[in-house]
Amino acid sequence: MHAYVVHQPADRVVESEGTTLGIEESQGADAEDFKELFLGSPGESAEERAARTSAARDVLEELRDQSDADEFARLNARYAAKLSSLAAMRSRAHAQQDRQAGRAA
Repeated sequence: MHAYVVHQPADRVVESEGTTLGIEESQGADAEDFKELFLGSPGESAEERAARTSAARDVLEELRDQSDADEFARLNARYAAKLSSLAAMRSRAHAQQDRQAGRAA
């Protein structure tokens, strides 16, 4: 059985609506953006890092606020918290490497 909407197969209509709404992007890209929000990206400036970490704190706070009623928010909040911890460890390690490089020079 085939479904038609305005003389077009339904799967084409759904596909074109998804493209129009911008939802054709993969979930993987969203996951990478989420990770980058908490971990940062190589070469970001101090100003970019400050803006990103501020936004990440806001997102984490919002996810935690939604966690009681939303299981996905709860899981995302846990993941974001772990990413934030990893980012802090990476930041400390980079700072230590910079200090050691400064002493060696």
